[in-house]
Amino acid sequence: MEDTSREIRALQQKMWMDLPEEERFRRCGEMFALAKAMVVERTPNGLSPADRRKFIFRELYGFDLPDTEWLSIIYSGFWDYPFAFVTRYKDSTYLFVHGYFDDELDDYPSEYEVFVRNDIDFENIEKNFLIEESGTSIGRVDMKDIQFDWTHREKINSKIFKQIHND
Repeated sequence: MEDTSREIRALQQKMWMDLPEEERFRRCGEMFALAKAMVVERTPNGLSPADRRKFIFRELYGFDLPDTEWLSIIYSGFWDYPFAFVTRYKDSTYLFVHGYFDDELDDYPSEYEVFVRNDIDFENIEKNFLIEESGTSIGRVDMKDIQFDWTHREKINSKIFKQIHND
């Protein structure tokens, strides 16, 4: 219910906007910290650390924490994004191959072909590895559908496997 008059709201906004930008940011940070402390205080006892984290996130942001994880990758070759990379997901090793330069496009393809390659030793593979595109191809995914870490060299979000496996 909105019970604040227009005049009071206008006065509050003027007071807020008269503050220096840094002070507004500081106060917003303090309000967020206070809101989080209040949520933490009323978190039900007995939750696992993961469930506690999910509860706090849901209370602060109003929706559930996405159920994904970041998977380490080892890449081979790089131009804006890896030419190929290997990752582990649910006890399997996957090889993503970007393909070769396309003279007609004057660019690299926008898709990765994905192979199941459990013969690859993920723990001992080195960057800039050479592996043939063989194994069981399970499809193609567009680069824009893969969420990389900010460097595009270290991790991918596991949610791409929901698309690959139609989960």
